[in-house]
Amino acid sequence: GNGAGIGGESDRIGGDHGEAGGSFTMYGGIVTARCSANKASSNTHCGAGIGGGGWSGDGTGSSEWITINGGRLSAIAGYHGAGIGSGNAGATGNIRINGGYVISKGGDHGSGFGAACKPANSSAFKIVLTGGTLIPSTVSPPPINCGDIGAPGADITITGGSIGNGRKPGDFSFAGSAHNAQGEPIKMVQVDLTSDVGENTFALSEWELKVDGVPYDYGAPAEFDKGHLYLWLPERVVRDSEVTVQFTYLDTDKLDESGNPTPVTPLPLFRPADSSLPPGVTNDGKLRRYVDFELDPDYLAGLSKYYDGEPFPVFPLPLRTPDGRDLTEADKITFKYQRLDPSGNPVGAETDNGADVGTMTFTAISTQYSDDTEGNFSESYWGHRATGRCEIRPIGSQVAIKSATWENGQASVQENPSDRKLSLTCAVKRADTDPSGAPTKATCAAPAGYIQLFVDGKKVGDPIEILFADKTLPDGTVLPANATAGGDTTTFTYTASPAEVDHLVPVATPNGRHVVSVQYLPPNDDDAAPANYLASASPIDDPGRAPEVEVAISPIDPNPAVTPEADPDCTDPDAPEPEVSTGPGQPADPGADPGKPGDKVFRGEIVTTWGEPDDADPHPGRVLLKVDTPSSGPVSVTDAKGDVFEADFLRGEDGQPVRGEDGSYTLVLDPTAVGKGELTFKQEPNGAYTGSTWVYGVTVRPQPKIAPAPALSKVAENLTHPGGPTQPGDRIRYTVTASNAAAGSLWTDVVVTDPLPACLDLDEKSLRLDNPRGGVADRALEKAPSVAAGDVGRFSLSTPAADGRPVL
Repeated sequence: GNGAGIGGESDRIGGDHGEAGGSFTMYGGIVTARCSANKASSNTHCGAGIGGGGWSGDGTGSSEWITINGGRLSAIAGYHGAGIGSGNAGATGNIRINGGYVISKGGDHGSGFGAACKPANSSAFKIVLTGGTLIPSTVSPPPINCGDIGAPGADITITGGSIGNGRKPGDFSFAGSAHNAQGEPIKMVQVDLTSDVGENTFALSEWELKVDGVPYDYGAPAEFDKGHLYLWLPERVVRDSEVTVQFTYLDTDKLDESGNPTPVTPLPLFRPADSSLPPGVTNDGKLRRYVDFELDPDYLAGLSKYYDGEPFPVFPLPLRTPDGRDLTEADKITFKYQRLDPSGNPVGAETDNGADVGTMTFTAISTQYSDDTEGNFSESYWGHRATGRCEIRPIGSQVAIKSATWENGQASVQENPSDRKLSLTCAVKRADTDPSGAPTKATCAAPAGYIQLFVDGKKVGDPIEILFADKTLPDGTVLPANATAGGDTTTFTYTASPAEVDHLVPVATPNGRHVVSVQYLPPNDDDAAPANYLASASPIDDPGRAPEVEVAISPIDPNPAVTPEADPDCTDPDAPEPEVSTGPGQPADPGADPGKPGDKVFRGEIVTTWGEPDDADPHPGRVLLKVDTPSSGPVSVTDAKGDVFEADFLRGEDGQPVRGEDGSYTLVLDPTAVGKGELTFKQEPNGAYTGSTWVYGVTVRPQPKIAPAPALSKVAENLTHPGGPTQPGDRIRYTVTASNAAAGSLWTDVVVTDPLPACLDLDEKSLRLDNPRGGVADRALEKAPSVAAGDVGRFSLSTPAADGRPVL
């Protein structure tokens, strides 16, 4: 016969006469569907167990489904048919299985689920498996375009259930595309509980699957398949994550008083990521568990010590485990350690290093019986396991300076220019005794961490990381190795010229001599290196125990340069450009030794134009000076005379001048009035560079478009009788103020004329002139026969007129 056990007919041999299976839904019960026999024949035995008839009968119509939600089903095809799906030369049809216990045997030329002999393209159909215990099978190797599940072009989605047939994971076969609901490729993992249930098919009553400890949506199997469960998870999960299952099964061999099966919940079974499998274990895809055992309380009580470079010893052997096996082989025992923070929370990943400082929980794993086949132990257990807690405390450290040498071979006490390299070598090792007073051990590892430099009694720069190998930063910068490890000692060498790290010598000394000291610091909490040692003696808090060496440095000239830059905020093409000129540096001390560079003074001129701000030029007349200097010495504006401008360096949020990545500073000068002034700024010397001072005459030109607004006032003050009344012989002081109220304008050729009262005699020596914006302060006036506009600083006094009043 060529008709399906349940489904389509086929009343002829050959051609395209098979009937599609139609819709079929099963909720429970026990059903066996068989199509003829699995007997080789060229024309007969072509139908499915459930689905299409022989000779082109599809498993279902395009909108129909074979759906199984529960029960126990056996579907057995003819020789050329699928267990559930199509007859020969047909397409799989739509299959959805949500639960139940389903055995589906394809004929020797048919799939378990899907299509059969010479199958048609099935890309219009879907196979969706979400739960239950499903046992689809065909012969191995499968027929062309067939498999345990599938058909050409078939879309196979698996999101739950136990799906297998006793074959190894790599031998279970698909035809078409098998994936999860997100389209990810999938891979089989197994549970083998034959050590507990034998080959029974006990039903599962509770089920949970977790990935990395987080519940994962995976449909529950219905029963064991001869003590096994076959689960399909994304390949990435199997490769990179820990998979755990916890379930309860119903043991029908052990009934309670009411005849109900006994619920049994085994220990959770798990499988680590591929990269974290226990040592010596074959990667067979199986989830297993451990036989847990307790460690002796006396052993656990002794797991606290000061660092000595060695892990704690293995617990005493032999040790009898709860399943009656004796642990006797120490070389089959490994430890995993989980470090804890001060609050007891895990920090980082587990490691097999238990010799470094820290508070840790540990897991001791014995694989002595991992290959023991007695009672199928090796199929369900990784081995034996115990847990505990241990603590290793840090010990002290000591550091010694071994040498400090200039690149020319001279000792550091010989004075050398600051652009010459200096190498400082120090050794860091364990302290002689631990905090309890007991001697430390030579088994300690060489310290990792940092070296902090101190110069002239002050900490300078950031701690320098001890690097036993080159280190590449995220931006691609490579930090070269600077240390070697030998036994319990780290030898650290720092090489640099003082000029290239002048921030480490921030203060200039009169004779160029500096005291350098070092301190060892342990790694930071977020460093990978272990903090096995405490910091060494601080040169500030305990200078007597900190090593030091004298270094003689001859500061060099930084050769700074000042360059004007355009105001980036100004978009007015007609805005007048400031003029800046800077002369060569001259010794600040003319009598200094010409063979030794000293501080220098640079003089120059700045000319800019006053203006009113607008959108195109919000800072009219602004002058930007870029100060290029290799020195990191402090910069500041030290004087701003004339009251015609404001000037300061660009400053950051910390209030300090901003130094650009190229080492430059930017000074900003904004005019506030028309006139002349003087700007002085400087960079202090430090241990590597001499100092520099810049003095600029500043001229702020007027805006020609603005007319002046002259004003004149006169104030009299009785110096003899301030409270009055004024009497003959009193001394009267007059202050005449000429001013211009139009900002940005210039009032030129000014002559002040004042007729004096006839009753007064002028004290000609008391005449003084103040003009801050002209650079004139308390200047004594010089008498002349007459005064013109250009005679600045002179006065004339006429003979009294007919009214007796002379004119000043």
